[in-house]
Amino acid sequence: MDTTSSGNHHREHAEHNEEVYNYLRQNLDYIDWVITCAFYTALHYIEYKIFPCEIIIGGKKQQIGSIEEYHNFWGGRSTHASRIKAVKEKLPACRRSYEQLHNLCMTARY
Repeated sequence: MDTTSSGNHHREHAEHNEEVYNYLRQNLDYIDWVITCAFYTALHYIEYKIFPCEIIIGGKKQQIGSIEEYHNFWGGRSTHASRIKAVKEKLPACRRSYEQLHNLCMTARY
């Protein structure tokens, strides 16, 4: 897997989402979309920062290149749940804010 191009994809997608977020937040008539764009901006920045990473399984280091690979190792209800676990482990300073934004997005969307 070419993790460099994957990382660049996440960075570029995050930057694009951030532009949309900045545009939408000028008019709060669509606050649900402002929140959704903020969350997906954060999601892509998170994946850009975390992956690739190493985890230890059975005493051996394992290279993980994406949230899908991480989810396959750790399971969980969803890739969103696995991403929250990855944030907790790899970017603990961001955990609380990311979880709050995730919850706001789920409320706004549904």
